[in-house]
Amino acid sequence: MAAAGPVIPDAIFASLTHTQRVLDGFLAARLAPLQLTLDNYLIVLFIGQQKEVSQDWLMQRLANTASVVTRRLKPLQNQGLIEKTANPADRRGWLLRLSAAGTATYTQLVQVLAAGHHQLRRGLTDAQLISFYATLRQIEINTGEK
Repeated sequence: MAAAGPVIPDAIFASLTHTQRVLDGFLAARLAPLQLTLDNYLIVLFIGQQKEVSQDWLMQRLANTASVVTRRLKPLQNQGLIEKTANPADRRGWLLRLSAAGTATYTQLVQVLAAGHHQLRRGLTDAQLISFYATLRQIEINTGEK
């Protein structure tokens, strides 16, 4: 059996960072025609999946602060994709839903994401994907984060 080569101390970091950059570019190019960005497409996706969400729920789901979520919502509101109304159950909170234009964008977004997923998984078996997701989850656990 051949001796293993030297361990590269940042192999996991370097591999994941490089792959993240490639995937960010891949996804950003597909989001651009929808006038969405890497920072805000998940907002449209999450609201579209739920039909209506509180801003607090969205903040928790995105794992971001209130100010970051508010800042990311603003361009979507300006584009007419998101409607924001006072939450009758919590006068200090807000409810968010997609407008008609937002719903159309959501429908296109789901198609774009499905096509991208199909392209990225080309040549990968279900078993490989399951192993890949399990590996990523274990790395996440090893960091001490949720």
